[in-house]
Amino acid sequence: MRHARAKDAAHALALLGAMGPGARVFAGATTFAPVTPDPLPALGVDVSGADFGSMLEIAGGAADIAANAPLEALRRDPALRAALPPLADLLARVGAMAVRNLATLGGGVIWPGGDLRAALAPLGAEAVFAKAGAVPVEDAAQETGDVLTRIRIPLPAPGAWTVEKLGHRERFSPAKLILSVHRGDGPPRLALGAAGRGLTTGTDPGALLSGLGRTEARIARAMLSDALERTCA
Repeated sequence: MRHARAKDAAHALALLGAMGPGARVFAGATTFAPVTPDPLPALGVDVSGADFGSMLEIAGGAADIAANAPLEALRRDPALRAALPPLADLLARVGAMAVRNLATLGGGVIWPGGDLRAALAPLGAEAVFAKAGAVPVEDAAQETGDVLTRIRIPLPAPGAWTVEKLGHRERFSPAKLILSVHRGDGPPRLALGAAGRGLTTGTDPGALLSGLGRTEARIARAMLSDALERTCA
């Protein structure tokens, strides 16, 4: 893959424009590994070292995180653990440390096979693009000619957010099922990511589990029951 390194979001957009519609933005490039389905693009813009602002800002009831922040750096950050303990715990179960040193929060949100899109969706988290602006994380996708710069995560009340993950192994493979529950105002907000089915969000447990195979549905129902018991409004 021929690629160029971007200095910041504006530079990345300029490089994408010069390369044409086939160019892809990447940071850790872990989704291009042999065990993942993403093909290696011919042209790319590396934003791993781009200046997207400070790695983590916590203010106004939200965590504002640079999209190119490595997962391991976030996992180790005391401010992140204090503000979002379930996220810090989940990051410890995303791949090996070598993968987490490369993989980024933005990549985990954009990649459909990752854990983070489902985990963050019930919180009302947003993906912020240089051109398109803010969109819900469940709607975020790598758009041609745009660059993901920040992830904004509203801070839940203590104990109000739970994430359950089931994989072929605890680490080193994408989740087979990942369930996220947030109890705020109104009924609990739910998100379920399932291998081969994608992400389902909403407040209706029945709709969340529809379309799953018998075994997966039984496991997901048990995960949901446990998560609802462990969260508080």
